[in-house]
Amino acid sequence: MLKINDIMNLINELEEKFPVDRWVIDSVHVWPLVRFHLFINFIDSHFCGKKTILPPPLGTSSTAGTIISLDFAKIVFRILRSIWRFGCAQVMDSQKSQRADRRFDVLLLNYNTYMTKMNGSWYSRLCDPFVGHLSERGMSCLMLTAGYEYPIPRFTRSIFIQPYLIIYRIMGMLNRDSKYERLEQLIELENHVRGSGLFPKSFSLIKPVRRRIKQITAIEKYFKRFLMKTKPRAVFVTCYYSTESMALILACHHLGIPSIDIQHGSQGNVHVAYGRWNRLPEKGYELLPTIFWCWSEFETSAIKRWSKCNASVHQPVVGGNLFLQRWVTGEDDIVRAYDKIMSDLKRDSKDKIHILYSLNGCTESDLGAMVEIIKGVNNSGLRSYFWVRLHPVTIDQIPEVKRILNENGINNFELDNATRLPLYAILRHMDIHITEWSSVVIEAEYFNVPSIMVHELGIETFPDQFSSGWAISAYTINEIISGIQLQLERRLLLKEKRRNSAVPIGEAFDYLFDLVSQSTRR
Repeated sequence: MLKINDIMNLINELEEKFPVDRWVIDSVHVWPLVRFHLFINFIDSHFCGKKTILPPPLGTSSTAGTIISLDFAKIVFRILRSIWRFGCAQVMDSQKSQRADRRFDVLLLNYNTYMTKMNGSWYSRLCDPFVGHLSERGMSCLMLTAGYEYPIPRFTRSIFIQPYLIIYRIMGMLNRDSKYERLEQLIELENHVRGSGLFPKSFSLIKPVRRRIKQITAIEKYFKRFLMKTKPRAVFVTCYYSTESMALILACHHLGIPSIDIQHGSQGNVHVAYGRWNRLPEKGYELLPTIFWCWSEFETSAIKRWSKCNASVHQPVVGGNLFLQRWVTGEDDIVRAYDKIMSDLKRDSKDKIHILYSLNGCTESDLGAMVEIIKGVNNSGLRSYFWVRLHPVTIDQIPEVKRILNENGINNFELDNATRLPLYAILRHMDIHITEWSSVVIEAEYFNVPSIMVHELGIETFPDQFSSGWAISAYTINEIISGIQLQLERRLLLKEKRRNSAVPIGEAFDYLFDLVSQSTRR
């Protein structure tokens, strides 16, 4: 059986065999793009269903389980719809529209998929906590929000930038500059990869990498305008390996501005973006952030293993999940308000086992597996209630998923609220978490909710949770039923053994800006 470690071993073999740290196109080392392309295609080929109900937003990096290609008509329709919604959002939420007409201490790149509605406003669970902490330290912040949806009203003043990203992305795709043809130096590597047995014979590397570097260098020009106007001390990005984030990181690199990646999900040694970079250029990669803000020592140690050879770039900081900490303590009026909402929703099923089922994507295989699992648990006699949570990029498919569940005679589920309410508001009231390999496994632990993973990728992706017992694997209906009973029985014991993961936020920010200052001086 193939494992994630197989593709990571191949990537490290290529780093040993080829001078990947010297492959430069338009002053940019392209090896990060090659790595990401290899990894995503491997996962997609071997572990993910091919037919998805809804694709990820164009302009964000594809992730395993959500990768598809759209036909031209759908792309055009989506772009036109997005532009219309952009205009409506600008008018209806004009009071929350920011202007880049002065200097800001910090610039943050947000995506609409990371926004959740809280107390009537849309809040970025990744960027808004940083805006709050940085503002308390007297720093001014400018948030840019990308993505094809425009959640309003916004909690924080920001700038919607997707229409401009579309324009620059298209300009990049139309660029026929001959310098991009130099990627033919990758032909030998492409042939080597095809002979590895890990990819189909039709596997293509050069063309998609060429297309992406064109898009990144085009969008970089757009971000340079923002940076030259606002002159920030530092820039925060989310999901650094998305096209737009890498373009912003590249612009920061060329202007000497430190960039910081905010952890948004699982990391570790087998995550291609965060683990086992075995061949770095002397000054690091222009497409990788200067600093990584990590949730815990587990993620930090994975980065330190490869970044320690160059102390000037790609350094991790243990800062914690700022949004999560607010919900764990529960000492907040908003948290208490959502506790009341959840208690009301659970009133008619409070004597049942409440199970959060978090989906990675919405492939036919994902949904089919979920239906069989819920039916199997129901037939076992376990009195359960399922909270089915869709991945943010597939939220539009709530009606379709609801139809599938109803057609299969399943009625003990909550879908709308399970998907739309803040994740942490839900986790505070769950007994068990089931998923294929969602990073909710990490967050569930903080709420003393043990997980059951129903896909073989889970063991490799979350070794910390498996070694501690907070996650177990189960691949058949009988194993899943036994797993639910086991995790319920030992939940209290797991809670008693759970390590204290509190992070002194003040110290983390002090250390972060020490690194920022050091980076700026170089």
